[in-house]
Amino acid sequence: MKKYLMIAILTVAEMFMASAADEGAKADKPAVAPVTQLPSTAEIMETKILKVYSAESKGARFRAYLIKWNDAEVIVNDIMGNSDRKEGDMIKVLVQRMELPDRGNILQFMLIDIPNAPAAKPDMPAGK
Repeated sequence: MKKYLMIAILTVAEMFMASAADEGAKADKPAVAPVTQLPSTAEIMETKILKVYSAESKGARFRAYLIKWNDAEVIVNDIMGNSDRKEGDMIKVLVQRMELPDRGNILQFMLIDIPNAPAAKPDMPAGK
């Protein structure tokens, strides 16, 4: 699960990093923009699916699930689109709060018990 948490954090961080090419890179500048540590908290919860949203187009799939969180109904996104859960099934969800410079605070919900995902290697240090 720590592996999925790290993947989620890195995915969001990549969305907000500018590439050196976008900044007009020069020969004396590094080719990669420095990484900024973003304030973030995350929790993992297990909850029941209230409704399933799905779509398919030319072999591509979309899957999202409606759940109850803190007395609110929210959507959990399956970013890979390869889950096939049903209403009433239990799922594990990553709840992430992030503070983004010049964008404020965001809250996102992501499916983390993704089927057919490679298992973490037992000898791999936590958070790697």
